[in-house]
Amino acid sequence: MFENKKILGILHLGAQVLDRPQMSSFNGMGRKAYLVLLPILLQSTLPKRVKLSLRHSAQNGHRFNLFLSDIDLSAFLEKPLEREISLVRKSISYWRKIIPSIGEIEIYTFDEKRELDEIYLKHQEIISFFHNLRKIEWMEAALHVSKSEYHAYKASRSISICLSKISQDLAPIRSGSLLQTSPFVERFITENFSSELGDLTRNSTLPEAVVDSKFFASPIFCGGPSGDKGLKLSRETGHLLLSVIPGSSFFPREVFERVIYLRTGYPRLVELHRDLSRYEMLMFRAFVRSQARELKWMSDWIEGVTREALHLS
Repeated sequence: MFENKKILGILHLGAQVLDRPQMSSFNGMGRKAYLVLLPILLQSTLPKRVKLSLRHSAQNGHRFNLFLSDIDLSAFLEKPLEREISLVRKSISYWRKIIPSIGEIEIYTFDEKRELDEIYLKHQEIISFFHNLRKIEWMEAALHVSKSEYHAYKASRSISICLSKISQDLAPIRSGSLLQTSPFVERFITENFSSELGDLTRNSTLPEAVVDSKFFASPIFCGGPSGDKGLKLSRETGHLLLSVIPGSSFFPREVFERVIYLRTGYPRLVELHRDLSRYEMLMFRAFVRSQARELKWMSDWIEGVTREALHLS
C-alpha cells in the first residue's frame, strides 16, 4: 500500500489520532465520501453491466478509520466471463495506483451473491463468529511480518477488534494466537449445539486428537495437552467443531472418517457443514477471480470445499 517511511509515519500518527472517540464524526464523513464517490470513479472504467459495492467497515462503519481502513470491494457480473473478470482486475489495478487504500476485491455473479446472502442470513451468528476467529490468525501473521509501526498498529488493531467481537473480555488484547479465545469458543459451541454436544458427551468415546485446520490456519486440540497456539477444546467440543467447518477432506484419514461418522448422526450438522462449505466455496472463488493467477493451493482448496458442499467426500 505505502512504502515511504515519512508517509507511513504520518499515517501512523493520523491513525492514532482518528482512533479517538471524538474523531468518529470525521471518520464518518470520510466513509460517506468513499461510499458515494468511489463506486462512481471505478464504474467510469467499467461496463455499466458490472456493478460494484463496498464491503466491511467502509460499508457498515464499524471502527472505520480514514487513515487505516482498507476499502474492500465486491464486483458483480451476470456471468463469470474471463474477459469481464479481466476488465475488473485491470480497472482495480489502475485505481489502486491513485487510491492506495483500495483493498481486496471479490468478483461474483449476481446469482452467487444472492446465494451467499441466503446462507449468511440462515447462519449469521456462526459465520460471523468463525470469520472473526479466522481473521485473528491472518492478522497475527501480518503482525509478525509488519515492516513499520503503521503496519504493526494496523494488524494489532484489527486483532483487537476481532477479539472484542468474540468477547469484550478480550477487547484490550492486541496480539496473540487463537489459544486465548479457546474458553469463548468452547462456550459458543456449547450454547449453540447443546443438544448434539450433550448427546456426544453421554454416549461417545472420542479420542484426543490434534488436527491442523486449513480453515482456521491453526491447529485444533481436541482434549489433551496443547501447544502455544491454536484452539484448545474438550474432546467432544473439538470434534463437533471439526465436523461442521469446511476443509474436513484435508484432515488425516482417521480423523476425516471419524467426523463424517459423527456428522451423519445429526441432520443439523450435515446441513450446517454443507452450507458453510458452499459459503466458503463461493467466497473463495470470488477472491481467486481477482488474482492475476490461480495458485495450486487455491485450486486445491476450492476443489475440496466444493466436494464437501456437494457431499462428494
